[in-house]
Amino acid sequence: MISHPTCSRPARPMNPSSHPPAAPQRQPTPTPTAPGNRKPRARPRAASILFGLLLALAAPSPRLTAQSPVLPGTQYGVGTELPVAIAVADFNGDGKPDVLTANTAPFSGSISVLVSDGQGGLEQLEEHDLFGSAQDLAVADLDGDGLLDVAAPMPAVDAVAVLTGDGAGGFSTVTSHPVERPTGIAIADLDGDGMPEILVGSTGGEGPTLAVLRWIEELTQYVVVDLHPVGVDPTSVAVAHLDGDDDFDVVTANRGTNDISVLLGDGFSSFDPETRVATGAGPADMILVDTDDDGQLDVVTANSEDGSVT
Repeated sequence: MISHPTCSRPARPMNPSSHPPAAPQRQPTPTPTAPGNRKPRARPRAASILFGLLLALAAPSPRLTAQSPVLPGTQYGVGTELPVAIAVADFNGDGKPDVLTANTAPFSGSISVLVSDGQGGLEQLEEHDLFGSAQDLAVADLDGDGLLDVAAPMPAVDAVAVLTGDGAGGFSTVTSHPVERPTGIAIADLDGDGMPEILVGSTGGEGPTLAVLRWIEELTQYVVVDLHPVGVDPTSVAVAHLDGDDDFDVVTANRGTNDISVLLGDGFSSFDPETRVATGAGPADMILVDTDDDGQLDVVTANSEDGSVT
């Protein structure tokens, strides 16, 4: 039996000026219209939304040569465990990018913070032990204090870890929030209340789903409030505006069914049923990027079982 620490949400500060001057600031979020007062919006045809969503990258990548603008890299240790995920953000408010890694071992896990040395290198600040092995990372200000926090799914212990940022490059608390077999993760403020939701791929007893976790103040805990069916083994989750409205949309890369699931926001803090689009074999990771400069985001997947990119 694994015992998780009790979650306690840090209080929202009354005076934002007390934070470090360079701490990241939340972008203002429009106040949502009450669901009963919202007018139904015209929904784009699925075909037009998915057109251009996937780009097959069939052309071979150019080989690096002596004239290529890429120099040999520098290796940095992140502890005794193996890093499996990475995130880049300014965790200490100095205006320079820092690096965070999720490290895994057979019976444990940790998060390592490597801060910028201001000269293009990194210095390891500290390593935070977790109560399970993290598989992915998502970074956002979860508690509204203007400081970056981190969420990490830990499937072996059926929980998501939340690390509360201290503004100096470290974390003040690590808490556990239950969800069955979490895999990929993303963060977005779906309902516009200023407190983001955590979105995770889940392979629990309800089958493969996108689980939505929302902070419940009375329980001082993130709780699963919604489950949306997706393809098998959703190892990667991404959130963005895909169809031109103000609602967040979600894409999951499903390694077990060789496809992606596209879930469009329904205008009421939830999602329409998924639409599947085929990829190569075993999509293990993905990014959303405008590959053809048409102003529309495309999905690019790394397919782990056939050595391809879709």
